[in-house]
Amino acid sequence: MNLPARKYYPITEAAKRMQCQESDVLHLIAIGELDAYVFMNNFKLDDGKLMHLNMTEELVRRIDCFSSITGEQWSVYDIKKINNYDAIISSGYYAGTIDGLFYVDGLYLSPLEFGDDEIFVQQLSSERDLGGGDYPLDINFLRGEVTIEKRKICILEKDISSMSRREATESNKTIAKKAEIIPQLIKLIPEFNDVDVDETPAEKVVALVESIAASRGVEMPQMHIQTWRRYLGRK
Repeated sequence: MNLPARKYYPITEAAKRMQCQESDVLHLIAIGELDAYVFMNNFKLDDGKLMHLNMTEELVRRIDCFSSITGEQWSVYDIKKINNYDAIISSGYYAGTIDGLFYVDGLYLSPLEFGDDEIFVQQLSSERDLGGGDYPLDINFLRGEVTIEKRKICILEKDISSMSRREATESNKTIAKKAEIIPQLIKLIPEFNDVDVDETPAEKVVALVESIAASRGVEMPQMHIQTWRRYLGRK
């Protein structure tokens, strides 16, 4: 069955998707190389306490007639503006319920690298703050902490794909650098003094390199001809 592409993966499945260990995923999150989100299922604080919302005027204008605001993968309900409330530090907008996927700072996840099965957070956001003035919605739990189980932490497919593209770019840069260096190193071999390395077919260059290596008792590693072509700067 051809299923639609998934939008997110729990940590364990994200590791399989990235072909690495779960500990690698956690480390990437902790050092800020990969974003993590937590699933909050119609979450409310105990004893009817409210969550403080830090948001821009643009987000305030998006509050609908049902006292809620919704993003691509999250929703915030029961929003109200409070000016005087004894149990709250500052006046502003507050919410009673949050639902969906919310960004969590990687520093909160550090304990998971060392065997913990849950984290304690004081703030979640609609997304990572990338700067530039386009600020996300922040949900603050004020004086308390919220416990989140590791199984509710996930990685977005778009972030995994973005990391794969960055790795591919780095690989291309490495190959390009090798394509500059390796032909020049081959030209330093005396047997290539009369050989135009840049114009000679890759197969002939490889055959000559292997022949020279064999005559000197050097065992060459097996490498596909397509890899040789890339390293020689050939298309």
